[in-house]
Amino acid sequence: MADQSTSWEAEVDIRATKMYYIGAAAILVFDYFLTLSAEIEFGWKVKKTPVSILFFVNRYFSLFFTVITIASYFSPLWTQAVCNKYAITQFVHTVLSFTIAEVFLTLRVYALSYKNYYICGVLILHILAQLGLAFYNLSLGGTAASYISHASQLNKTEFQLCAFFPNRHVLNFDIAYLCLALSFYAVAFIGTITFTMTTSKAHPTWRWVRIVQRDGMVYFIAIFSSTLVWTILILHASSPRLGLINAEPDLIFTAIMVNRLYLSLKRAGHKSNLVQETWLPQISNYERSRHIALQVIVAQQVTSTVL
Repeated sequence: MADQSTSWEAEVDIRATKMYYIGAAAILVFDYFLTLSAEIEFGWKVKKTPVSILFFVNRYFSLFFTVITIASYFSPLWTQAVCNKYAITQFVHTVLSFTIAEVFLTLRVYALSYKNYYICGVLILHILAQLGLAFYNLSLGGTAASYISHASQLNKTEFQLCAFFPNRHVLNFDIAYLCLALSFYAVAFIGTITFTMTTSKAHPTWRWVRIVQRDGMVYFIAIFSSTLVWTILILHASSPRLGLINAEPDLIFTAIMVNRLYLSLKRAGHKSNLVQETWLPQISNYERSRHIALQVIVAQQVTSTVL
């Protein structure tokens, strides 16, 4: 009876994980078509920059990986042997998704902070620490797949789940990795709000600053909350499978938010012209040059020439 109860709980966990991921994947596909026209206008028709390349990698890698993951959930060709070879790509997806998002946000803070090397140095140290921790965690190993053997009598693909499950003794490193990510998001958010608030009162490009503040708050809340849920589930979920139920969806949500942030700034830059300098003679030459300098920086950020 105990074995049957455990097996039933595992089946429920696997089904819940798969359905939750499919829901997140549907949001990703919906958002893709929702923003496709903006991507064509502000991504393909403009000069390519390092950040625009990051945008395309983030956007299409997430879509590609989502298709592969759904295939691994339902394809009868996806045996445990195949899964053992494939599961490592989930590690690559996780590290690449976090790194792209963090590099993007670091460059954004760099542009807003007048190239402040101190706060950017803190953010870069976060990224390097996460990369080191991730590869060390990978070296400790884990289990590649979770299958319910007797379920194959009914539908062997219904209860198969191809995922990389870390061993219990390395879960603390997973938690540390996620905590570093949360810390990074918090520092980037504080930096964004601080630098925009200190320049918004008498700044000629106040509209740009408001856009940056709005996007910084909205997307920070979304990304931070999703990663926080993942961390809490690892700590308190009733089973290892449920502990990782938000792992892959979190990567999807992060990719969506980064894509939205990029397109939002590009769209804002397209709709508005730089603020005219009609009132600038009323202030000192020093303040005038400072305001014009920040105006250029913000405009560059919006058009991704600094980012």
